[in-house]
Amino acid sequence: MNYPMQQLVIIGPALFIVLMIAFPLIGVFGGWKRAVYWGGGNFLFYVIGLLVWRFTSGGIVNLIKPLLEKLTTEADFSKIAVTIAAPIFFVLIFIVANLLLLINYYAWFKRVAKLKKYQKVKKTDKQGNVTKVKVQVQKNTSTKYKVINHVVGGVSMTALMLPSTFAFTQATMYATTSVTTRKNNAFASNVYNMLAKVNDKMSWLSYYTADSAKDYDALFAGLAMREKKIVVKLPGQEEEQEVEVIDAVSQTFEQGIGQIYDSATKGEGAEKTLDESITELKDSWNAIVEGAGDEMSALFNSDNATEVMQGLLEIPDDSGATLGKDEVEAFIDPEGKFQEKINEYKQQFDQVTIGEAAYNNILNEISGMYDFKEEEVTPEQQAEFNKALQQVMNLLFNKA
Repeated sequence: MNYPMQQLVIIGPALFIVLMIAFPLIGVFGGWKRAVYWGGGNFLFYVIGLLVWRFTSGGIVNLIKPLLEKLTTEADFSKIAVTIAAPIFFVLIFIVANLLLLINYYAWFKRVAKLKKYQKVKKTDKQGNVTKVKVQVQKNTSTKYKVINHVVGGVSMTALMLPSTFAFTQATMYATTSVTTRKNNAFASNVYNMLAKVNDKMSWLSYYTADSAKDYDALFAGLAMREKKIVVKLPGQEEEQEVEVIDAVSQTFEQGIGQIYDSATKGEGAEKTLDESITELKDSWNAIVEGAGDEMSALFNSDNATEVMQGLLEIPDDSGATLGKDEVEAFIDPEGKFQEKINEYKQQFDQVTIGEAAYNNILNEISGMYDFKEEEVTPEQQAEFNKALQQVMNLLFNKA
């Protein structure tokens, strides 16, 4: 299933339209005083909350992090927690701000700004008794003042509420959409992309970074991949089997790359030829991309999700393989089997397009699986070996 459900994808765009229509109308009919109070009040709390977030987000995240960690297991949220928590913090600020503004409006502002429709006046009856009665306030305002009042109210309310409108809509879309559900709704996708562009240009006035959207998509993709199942023949397996996508990716990485390493370094003594190992990796990877390509792209495209990805995919930090001169040369020899087969198969893989930073993150994770015998392998050869690993990466991923 998708996380979140497909039915929720329309909530964010609908909310955006409602807010963009409602705030100008409220300003027009409420007048400039109400517009300045509600719009200015929200903007003031928005800025105060933003300053608090910028200077204390680390401490706030430590309070929220345990809740995030319950969403999945075996994943470290230390890199992703800040961007995940930012929309949650903004929504809390927004709710608290409007509750305080509402209380203050009826307790103080409405009276001071003389916005009450009725007022109590003293009245003396024929017997000389003084009583207080409620009478309607008579306002002798010109047509020119009324026009200015409505126009200024509409413009100021709209302008002052724009940051909150954008931030609240983005928070809603982060929580109710994913890369998969937006793909099935062009309207939601367009609104989402438009807000992302605005956020990039006004990042100095935003709670969110470009990573916020990517991290939420990665989180939901990871959760979906733990539930979604595909039929695939994994590297090292004799038959097709139905497995969760996240397990299929994990085993394809671990077994597929491991078999290629074994075939390349042992040559004829390996259990499988290099052709067979690369073919098994290709078949397994292409089946995964066909069944869950969007989720794959979202999971791997988050720069901050590297440690989460590592926990979900169970990519080992160290495979225990220590490479000597012979093993390294099997990969870096321009005339060797490895280079020949890489060139032969590189057009047969269905690639997943990801950003440069995410690409480098994954490459570093895979590189960390191997160590070198320092006395046999020169730094130059180590660099060449890492380039060979990058060639394997280029079979699987297209760097945007």
